[in-house]
Amino acid sequence: MFRLPARTLAAAWIGLIPIGSASPLHAQAAPSGREVSLAALEAYARTHAPELRVMRARQRLGAGARAAASVLLSENPELDLAAGPRWGAGSDRLDYDFSAGLSQPVEIAGGRGARQRAAARFDERLAAESELSAFALRVELAYAYRTAQLARAQLGAARSSLAFTTDTRGVVERRLAAGEATIIELRVAEGDLARAARDVNLAQHSLVAASFELCALSGWPATDLPLVAARLPDPRPLPNVDSLLDAATKRHPELRVRQAALAQAHAETDLAARIGWPVPEIGAQLTREGGQDAASGWTVLGTLRVPLPLLQRNQAERERTRAEQAIAEAELEASTRTLVVRIRRASSELSAAAERLTLLAATSAAFEDSLALLRRGLEAGELALLEVSVARERFLAAEVASLAARADYEKAWLELERATGQQFGDKP
Repeated sequence: MFRLPARTLAAAWIGLIPIGSASPLHAQAAPSGREVSLAALEAYARTHAPELRVMRARQRLGAGARAAASVLLSENPELDLAAGPRWGAGSDRLDYDFSAGLSQPVEIAGGRGARQRAAARFDERLAAESELSAFALRVELAYAYRTAQLARAQLGAARSSLAFTTDTRGVVERRLAAGEATIIELRVAEGDLARAARDVNLAQHSLVAASFELCALSGWPATDLPLVAARLPDPRPLPNVDSLLDAATKRHPELRVRQAALAQAHAETDLAARIGWPVPEIGAQLTREGGQDAASGWTVLGTLRVPLPLLQRNQAERERTRAEQAIAEAELEASTRTLVVRIRRASSELSAAAERLTLLAATSAAFEDSLALLRRGLEAGELALLEVSVARERFLAAEVASLAARADYEKAWLELERATGQQFGDKP
């Protein structure tokens, strides 16, 4: 079972939680150039993602198991040779004895068919695991993409705040030159400007880190960081829980892996039982006994050797495969039982996140207009600098809260996709 990272998308946002120091020297530039859509990144990842490359390599194990199980006889024939001199009593004549035997073990309990079935179930389990890995990667890639989009929005808000504080300092400097402001007001404006510049630096670092995460997941070259789309998709209608439950119980990739593992365990249990049966050896033996005439010296015999399974009947392997089968049954039952709870909990969290997003949506839309009103009020002398500074901080905190609500919404949406084992909604 995979889960989205425990961190929240709001963890590194300006003015709230530090994300670490970013050196102004040799800092990585923010992504630029042509925007890359989520669909384009997913298409690139299908070929270049490191995790999917590993899974494709692992699937060769299944082909190897099928090839090994398709061999007609599981063991090689054995050739026995023996030769030596014979001295007759009272005779100076030197003669020799010779023996040659060829035998072949032949399974009579259906071992070859059992091996083929076990190999086929193993190959199917690998295919199901590959499907689950591909689905998990798509969800994680979508999560990283939304993280980068919110980081870009964070950077835009920080740059707007920096432009506002730059203008504010200019207004204070002009008023100071005219004798209408004090040095204290100038120091306040400079402090606001320094903090706004720091916020831009941290926001840019956050965007760069999110872009590197996209590269790590998709295999995109880190020398050319992808620029995510600036516009987030509109909030999507909440899906119907009952229809999600019905689809999840039939097609959830995790349940497919559990079912494939159980089928493989059944096949291996059957194989272990058949291996415990005796494997007879059928062969022929040619012998020559010295001291006789040429006509009667040679003998041809057919041979049959049957081991008696009195002490060893593959008991250890049979018990191990039975235990593996019991484990696979328990895992499938546990996944099936918790599936409904996981989906309903994820749906409830998404509904709550959507409500919070609706409540804070208006504040985000008014951020730029609010800064413009503050700027005009300061220039007209209607607002004091301290009033403007406090109001800017509050407007910025409201913008951050709105972005945090959008982060919770996107995370809850992807958690529901993970819980149901399917993706739904638009993904620009």
